[in-house]
Amino acid sequence: MVIGAATMFRKHANFGDFSRSVLILVAAMLLGSLSFGSGRAAAEKMERSDRVDVAIVFAVDRSSLLDSDTVQMVRAGHVAALRSLHDVMTSGPNQCVAVTYREWSRTQKEDVVLPWSRICSETDADAAARAIALNDYGRSDSDLSHERRSFPLSIDAALAELKAAPWGSNRRIVNISAGDIVDIIRPSAATTNIIAVQNDFVGRGGNVIATASSSPDYIAAIERTLMFDVGGDRAFFMKPEEQSIRTAKTDIVP
Repeated sequence: MVIGAATMFRKHANFGDFSRSVLILVAAMLLGSLSFGSGRAAAEKMERSDRVDVAIVFAVDRSSLLDSDTVQMVRAGHVAALRSLHDVMTSGPNQCVAVTYREWSRTQKEDVVLPWSRICSETDADAAARAIALNDYGRSDSDLSHERRSFPLSIDAALAELKAAPWGSNRRIVNISAGDIVDIIRPSAATTNIIAVQNDFVGRGGNVIATASSSPDYIAAIERTLMFDVGGDRAFFMKPEEQSIRTAKTDIVP
């Protein structure tokens, strides 16, 4: 378009001062509009890269799970949820979420399976799911029952991880999967959602816990989390269709 304006100016260079002034004005307007458009696009790109709609820590208290089959079920549930819920994840104003997936097996034992990653597309979601599915976990899960319960550690570490998220976020949440639940009273500005694996617990202080006994249960529970935290409108409080799932939001406040 700029080349066309320059050609037009050369073609009509003999029109006189007034005509040349008009052509110069038109060319300047064209250049200005292009510069403004590219500048705004760059600003929008920068704004999107700096923020996400929600930062999510997927935290798994591996030591509280019953056996290796249960651990694999939990992992498969997160993989399936990431792959099937990319539309929900990218439905917010920033069209992106940030996620990390971590497992704890005993005190001070943390496995960072998926470092902080931004999901803005189906390709991003699939890459995050593959990282969880193909991770070399490096040890047998057969002796989990002999390890010290790490649920409080999981919560504290997960809340700390939220502060380390590399992108600003509109909301911050922790999704904790555990086989047994202890009382949670921790000061935090984050929202904590608890998924009780193959159990149905309600802790003191109004903590309502979702129950998951299969990979589809995880998809349902995590979907409700994302619908609330990405889409808003308290959709997380919808009555679940699955009879085995109870979901709610737990706000941990000072």
